Amino acid sequence: MKSRHAGSLNPHAQFRKETSVEEVLTSRMVSDPLTLFMCSSIGDGGAAVFIDSAVALVTITILST
Repeated sequence: MKSRHAGSLNPHAQFRKETSVEEVLTSRMVSDPLTLFMCSSIGDGGAAVFIDSAVALVTITILST
C-alpha cells in the first residue's frame, strides 16, 4: 500500500496506480493464501557493478585457479 502510494507520485514508476486493501485482498489467487497484489512484480530486483583495477583482476584470477 505504501509503495503503491509512492509509485503514484513518481512518473517513472512501474506501477502508478494506488491500490486499496480491498483490491489487494480480492485480486486473483496466485498460490493460497497469496493474491496477485501480494506478490512481487517481475521488475523488482537490484543490480550491482563492481569496478576494480587490472592488478586486482589478475590477482583474483591467479588465486581462484
